[in-house]
Amino acid sequence: MDAFSLNRKFAKTNTAGYTQATLRFPREMKLVAGQRLMHWGLGSHTVWAPKILFSIPVFGKLVHVGYAEYAQTAPSLYLLSFNNEQTLRPIRARHVTAGIGLVNTQVARITIEAYQKRYADYPVALNYPQLSMANIADTFGQAFLMFPMTSKGVGLARGIELSVESKPTSRLLLSGNITYGRSWYSGLDAVLRKGNFDIPLVANVEGHLRIGKGITTTVRYSGASGRPYTPDNF
Repeated sequence: MDAFSLNRKFAKTNTAGYTQATLRFPREMKLVAGQRLMHWGLGSHTVWAPKILFSIPVFGKLVHVGYAEYAQTAPSLYLLSFNNEQTLRPIRARHVTAGIGLVNTQVARITIEAYQKRYADYPVALNYPQLSMANIADTFGQAFLMFPMTSKGVGLARGIELSVESKPTSRLLLSGNITYGRSWYSGLDAVLRKGNFDIPLVANVEGHLRIGKGITTTVRYSGASGRPYTPDNF
């Protein structure tokens, strides 16, 4: 049932180009604009992905807002099975970000940032309307995930992050961040469900101490809530 062949002999080339311009204005205002043009030989898809970032001081605090688009293709193994090479388009993601630097001194820096990501053209199963590739833990090289797919899935991710960095001495650097975010993805039925990697709360703390010439010691602690994924051979 559902037999297919992966005996393909071909050579495909991927190409990409990127340009970026930075404009600086009075009062520390800055505008960064860029674009990436990508072409994938497998499937013959071409995507134009722009990016823009604007920063401006507000009441002595540096504020930035940005918009960017990204694209990537599904893993080649899944493109080659069934008719997926003709039915799957590159996955599109549109990011909106905003942030503010609360503290910026020689001793410490504190920033807070928020983001929203909207995904489109995500690979979803034709035979299982509730199944999206985004809601499967390990999607690389798994034969049971080879089924007819189409690019009609969507997704949404939102979050906020607080970052702290401190350098109390020339030898010691401390940093940490705490993030709260949620993600949802839909299958062919257009019903948004929590993503498999939906990890609402994540906290990281790091320390770097330079003991002597050429010797540095590092410590890190991470914690998360939700449903973190652990590989089978961990």
